[in-house]
Amino acid sequence: MTLSDPEGELPENLDAFDPINNRDDLLKLLIATQISFGRDTDSVTAYGPIDAAATVQISNGNELDAAALAAVRLAASWVPQEAKK
Repeated sequence: MTLSDPEGELPENLDAFDPINNRDDLLKLLIATQISFGRDTDSVTAYGPIDAAATVQISNGNELDAAALAAVRLAASWVPQEAKK
């Protein structure tokens, strides 16, 4: 998993990880996943290193919130289905 250490252990406080509401957590997610962004007129697209993308419409001019949501959606799409249960 992307946020695990080299031995594959997840951080103990993973339940508190909140990249939508905590910009420090968002930055950790972006660094760990190598997500990058593209911007269209009214949307932001997050691109991952494995040919995946997630696009979110910009609401009320808030480009940063749209980028955060796109990044989280993209990262969530990489989680295996059995881990989501």
